[in-house]
Amino acid sequence: MAAPQKGRDGYVHVAVGTAGILLSICRAFLPEPWRPLRIELDIARPRNTAAFEDVFECPVVFDATGTSVCLDAALLRSRLASGGPLPPITVEDIARARIECGKLGDFREVIAEQVWCQVLTGQASIESAACAVDTSVRTLQRELNREGTSFRALVNAMRTKRAAALLRETNASVTEVSSMLGYSSPAHFARAFRHETGISPNEFRRHILLEIAAYPAERPRRPARTVRA
Repeated sequence: MAAPQKGRDGYVHVAVGTAGILLSICRAFLPEPWRPLRIELDIARPRNTAAFEDVFECPVVFDATGTSVCLDAALLRSRLASGGPLPPITVEDIARARIECGKLGDFREVIAEQVWCQVLTGQASIESAACAVDTSVRTLQRELNREGTSFRALVNAMRTKRAAALLRETNASVTEVSSMLGYSSPAHFARAFRHETGISPNEFRRHILLEIAAYPAERPRRPARTVRA
């Protein structure tokens, strides 16, 4: 996946962050323990290639035509190691993947996409995000502060965005949504959602249902059941 910022200052972080995002998506659906066959980066070969291989835990190819994660195609037919259901996929997920995949820009956007992928798996970690962009936790925090945000703020925003999509696009209960997003309890989730949106999850869903009832012909049809991969 090539980005229009290639060649600009800081593009190394964009390329490495993009690879981290792709890895997060793969790890959400592939069984453990899984490692990619190799990572391909469209950046110049650095002096210390071992540092990249230590971060990604696999061979890394440089000067590639795009940023890619290479894996055994047979794994695409595998099930999660837990045997449990895959995370739900909403219409918004598909649209986001198609439209935003190649639009990564500054450091904040890279980390925001990394956080989004973590939220999809139900666990968000600043250590994992820092590792994904090949930097330290302290440097990550400092760069985000410089851009007027924080890792916690990004996690809260992405959790709320994901919660809104699940409440709008699926029939998952508030308790199920809370669990999917990694909250310790539905009450904790409800408080966080209200803090970000001003209303509770149940109120949000009621508003959506009222909108659908009021304008049934003007809105796209929503799936009646949770969509799973």
